[in-house]
Amino acid sequence: MEILLERIAKKKGYTIGRLYINNVYVCDTLEDEVRTVKIKHQTAIPSGRYAVTLAVESPKYSQAKYRWAKPYDARLPRLLDVPNYEGVLIHVGNSSEDTSGCILVGRN
Repeated sequence: MEILLERIAKKKGYTIGRLYINNVYVCDTLEDEVRTVKIKHQTAIPSGRYAVTLAVESPKYSQAKYRWAKPYDARLPRLLDVPNYEGVLIHVGNSSEDTSGCILVGRN
């Protein structure tokens, strides 16, 4: 399986994209702003090719208030070996404040 994220709008404060799985469009994405210098919790991950795993349970999304993650045992897609980032997930969210370096998915 290959996941492709195409960044289509790089704006001040956020980045909009499209997510494809095996070349089939799945949903829109929202990330932090693309920057040349990383600002913690405010910068999109570097473009690149990353392995993804579902083997790690997210401590944050294990909490009871995230009921939508319970059926998945809080195992969300996690990008591996992202330079200068740790715990980058693909998950739902409402605004760029919800990203903290992660990739948010949904419908625009």
